[in-house]
Amino acid sequence: MSQPGAIETKSGSSFARHWRGELPLRQSFWKYGVGVGLLCIIVLGGLRQERLLLTWWLSLGAILAIGIIVWQLVGIWRSARRYDGSRSWSILARVVAVICALYGILFYFMVFVEALTGEAIIGR
Repeated sequence: MSQPGAIETKSGSSFARHWRGELPLRQSFWKYGVGVGLLCIIVLGGLRQERLLLTWWLSLGAILAIGIIVWQLVGIWRSARRYDGSRSWSILARVVAVICALYGILFYFMVFVEALTGEAIIGR
C-alpha cells in the first residue's frame, strides 16, 4: 500500500530516494527527519556530556551536520511537494522541517562555542 504522492520506484538506496523526494512524506518526515535528527542530537549531547569533543572533531562534525540537515530538509521538501494528500500536511511538514533545520544549526553552533570557550551555553 503506497501513500498518496509517493513515486513507485525501487532504484537507488533509501538515502538517494529520500534526497529525490521519492519516499512517502510520512517516511521522509518521521524516519529521516525526526528519527535521524533525534539520533544526531543524542549523539552530540552524549559527546558533550562526556567532554570528548575536540575542536577538529567539531569541525569535521560541522561539515557532516550541515550535510545531514540539508539532506533531511531537501528530502522532506521534495516529498511534501509530491504529496497528494491534504495540502495542510504538506505545508506543515515543510514549516516544521525548516524550524528543525534552524534548531539543528543553532544547537550545533552552541555546542561548538561551548567546546571552544569552555563556557556552558546550553543548560545542563
